Amino acid sequence: MVREVQRIYFTLQSFGRTYPFNNLPGSGTALWILLGCRKRRSLHRWSTPSQAAAVVKLPRLHRLQPALTRGRIQFRDSGFEPKLATDELRLGPEQLAVVGYGEYGAAKYDLGVQEDVVIPRNIRRVEAAFHQDGTNALIASLTSPARGDLRILMRQSAEGKPVRSSRGAPPNGISLDKILQIQVFQENHPVPVQIEHDKAIWSGLSWAVGEVTARDLKGGVPIRVRCVSLESRQVELNVELYVVSY
Repeated sequence: MVREVQRIYFTLQSFGRTYPFNNLPGSGTALWILLGCRKRRSLHRWSTPSQAAAVVKLPRLHRLQPALTRGRIQFRDSGFEPKLATDELRLGPEQLAVVGYGEYGAAKYDLGVQEDVVIPRNIRRVEAAFHQDGTNALIASLTSPARGDLRILMRQSAEGKPVRSSRGAPPNGISLDKILQIQVFQENHPVPVQIEHDKAIWSGLSWAVGEVTARDLKGGVPIRVRCVSLESRQVELNVELYVVSY
C-alpha cells in the first residue's frame, strides 16, 4: 500500500501542480489540497478539523482538471462513511479523505481505509459551565450522558494565540499527558480517560483530547471534568465537551 501511495503521489508531484484551497491549517475549517492533476485525471485531499460533520465543495483550479462529475472516494478514515455527490463531499468530524476524478476515479486506485483512525458516526456538543479551579485549571460538573462516549477537548492560548507545551523530546522528555491533564470523577472516584497524547513531543501541543467510554460511566449520574495545564506561565484554557458514538 505504501508503494502504491508513493507511486501515485510522486508522479503527480513531479508535474508541480499541487494547489491548496480554502483556509489555512489551524483555522478550524476544512482544508482542501489538489494533490495534482494531469490530462483527464486529478486527485484531491480533503480534511476537516472541526468537531462536526461538514459538506465541502471541490472546486476546479486548473484547466487540466477533468469535470468533477464522476469521482470516487479512494481513501478515508474508518467509522463515519463519507458521501460524494459529483463535486460535494460530506465528511465526519476530523476526517480525512482522498477523492479521484477521471482516470484516478477508477477502482484500481483504491487506497483503502485507515482502520486505526475511527471517526464518530454521531457527535453532539454538550454544554457545561467551567470555572477556575486553581492556576491554569478549569472544572465543571454535569450529568453523564445516558448513551455514548464523552469526548473532552481542551485548548490553551495566551493573548489569542495557541501556546504549545513541551518538556523535551524522547528518550528523556516528559510525556505531554503529564503536562496537559484531563481528569474525570464520578461519585468521588477517578474515571479512566483514553488519550493519545501520552508521548514526549519536542514541538509540543497546544491542545489535548480525551474520551471516557460509556462502559466506564454510570448514565445520568453527575460527573466532574477537570482540565489542567502545567505550563509555567499563565494561559487561557478552553474546554469543549461532546457525546460521540461509533
